[in-house]
Amino acid sequence: MRTLLATALILVTAALPALAQPASGAAQSRAANACRASCAAEAASRPGLAGRDAAAACTVRCGATTAYLVQQNRRGTAEASGLGRRALPVATAAMPSVPRQQTVVIYAGRAPARNFGIAVAQDRVGAHRAAQMQCGDGACRPLVESAAACGAVAQGVHRSQWALVMTSDPNSYTVSTMGGGAGATRAEAEQQAVADCRIRDPRATCRIVASTCGARS
Repeated sequence: MRTLLATALILVTAALPALAQPASGAAQSRAANACRASCAAEAASRPGLAGRDAAAACTVRCGATTAYLVQQNRRGTAEASGLGRRALPVATAAMPSVPRQQTVVIYAGRAPARNFGIAVAQDRVGAHRAAQMQCGDGACRPLVESAAACGAVAQGVHRSQWALVMTSDPNSYTVSTMGGGAGATRAEAEQQAVADCRIRDPRATCRIVASTCGARS
């Protein structure tokens, strides 16, 4: 009798993780499907190119949200919490503090539009939302996403046919492209943004229009 009880206990204990896992995966799957359905509805409500750009931006947000849900789910597992296994002694006072990873996100409108949005945050989903809101236009598209401390935006410009010389006056130039960059420092991010701009339009004059760095904690 004791042998039968012990065997049953072992089988039930082994089955618990398998029973818990499908529910978590199903919840993530439902969230992902709902997000994709929302993207399809948003694209259908906008004609032509604007609809495709809106769908692309929405899909990026869906991916960021799904990654966030997976990360949250893992925090409750035995591997993450240490529950269900022997805890090893740790000298917590001697452990160095590890900064949280930041995400640089840049959105930009299609040339000759000049609008853009740039955000640096520890919340990836929030960074996408903030950058897209700054950009404003529904046709804004993701330009850069990077795990870095700083981000920068460069505009590629040409002299307007109505201007004798190109100055900082918006009436004296037209925007042909946008370049984005990210790096450990502001200077590195700006350098990459200008390089990206020149690759997109080698004949353009590329100049930095925005750069920012997040605060690590």
